[in-house]
Amino acid sequence: MTKKKTIKENHLSKKKLAEILSVSEATVKNWIKLKKITPDDGSYFTKDYTEKLLKKIKSDKSNELKSRRNKKFISGSGFYKNYICQNSKNLKIIEKFLNNFSEKIRTLTLYEIQYIIADCAIRLLLKKQKNNNIICDKFLENYLKNNIDFGNFNKLIDDLIDNKTNAQNFIKKNPEIFSVQYFYEKNEDILGLLYISMRNLGNRKASGAYYTPTKAVKKTILSCKFSDGTIFDPCCGSGNFLLQLPENIDIQQIYGNDIDETAIKIARINMALKFEIRDTDILYKNFTNDNFLTGNFTKKYDYIIGNPPWGAAFSDEEKEDLRKIYKSAKGKNIESYDVFIEKTLRVLNKGGTLSFVLPEAILSIKNHKKIREIILKNTSIKYLEYLGNIFDKVQCPSIILLLKNTQKPLSCTGMKIKTKDRNFTIKTDRNVTAETFSFLTDDREYSVFEKIMNPKNKVYLKNNADFGLGIVTGDNKKYLSDKKNKTNEAVLKGK
Repeated sequence: MTKKKTIKENHLSKKKLAEILSVSEATVKNWIKLKKITPDDGSYFTKDYTEKLLKKIKSDKSNELKSRRNKKFISGSGFYKNYICQNSKNLKIIEKFLNNFSEKIRTLTLYEIQYIIADCAIRLLLKKQKNNNIICDKFLENYLKNNIDFGNFNKLIDDLIDNKTNAQNFIKKNPEIFSVQYFYEKNEDILGLLYISMRNLGNRKASGAYYTPTKAVKKTILSCKFSDGTIFDPCCGSGNFLLQLPENIDIQQIYGNDIDETAIKIARINMALKFEIRDTDILYKNFTNDNFLTGNFTKKYDYIIGNPPWGAAFSDEEKEDLRKIYKSAKGKNIESYDVFIEKTLRVLNKGGTLSFVLPEAILSIKNHKKIREIILKNTSIKYLEYLGNIFDKVQCPSIILLLKNTQKPLSCTGMKIKTKDRNFTIKTDRNVTAETFSFLTDDREYSVFEKIMNPKNKVYLKNNADFGLGIVTGDNKKYLSDKKNKTNEAVLKGK
């Protein structure tokens, strides 16, 4: 008994190591089998070994291991070039800025990051207004001295300045940081790109925040086919989804919320730039800084769009609160995007549309069965697009899932499916259960499978075969053979 206790105190199990490395326990077992990692006694890992392994992964010296990790655990700051359009004039400007001042940026406080964003916002506002009368290079410094005036817009800039004296001192110490020339580009979230590139990802992983590439954002917006009605992004970040809305949408229709206060400040400025708003009161009314899952959201909306947090790390107290509120939070592990979907369905009008960017895992992984039950009971899936790995350097296949809040059981009829290779519409209803959502077959293929599944005297591979899911040999030529011998066994390989 004493020996077992000592092992637990000084060693980590495969399961615990998997949590620390942000991979599945099956992946850890596979790495052991392939001798990519070595346990201390066949089952446990020393804490010293684990720390060295983490350093190896973080230092980019182990790309093979790193590529298997979940995106929410990636650390370090970085430039997210896919976040805005690839033909943006600002792309190279911001990349150069980040490269030139990378050491300085790593040490910035949130207040100092906001000063840099404020300087960029001033430049964008002036270029949007085509105000060529102001001839200076020290834009933020002149704004702080009241030499530049935006009228009602001043409040939006002032939100980013905690203390004018501190801001002026920071500018004097770092004048080179405030000499970058940005271009105003319609509907491009330049401010958001600056913010997420300067803010360390390690600080965001606990909230599950990971910003969606504009290409995927535009696809999500196109899937909605907006008409009259209110539009809400409950986790809008700096407002990139809302920036991509059609030009005929009025600001009075648009609502946004985020738990990140700085992101909401940026979103308000982005909306002011897009809609040329003169009365900023609407921005403070419609764009809020709150916790969507526990906040008091009573208003209902016709369209809900966005990319909810993935894998947010809730505290034990938060988990206890969420379990009292949400059916999808009853299990041991609570997935943030599951409870986000459940909450959005509560604030979505009957007949309303929900379109989210989500991990493909929501369609089939056992942990998400409860939210699939909720979707089955209350909605119909109108559009499903398989996006693949859209997040840079991250193995996490994603989808666009568009739901119609019918408040009655799901019907497949009319569901549009898009994959990398083909598009099709399901024209006949199907028997769908919460065990898994599988919609990769068209009607003809589905009818063939139905015939295969319903003959008399059928026998399943279940209990008649061993399955190895997700096996990676590391060297197929070495470990796989097309000939049977005394030391190998027959396998069926495929997807």
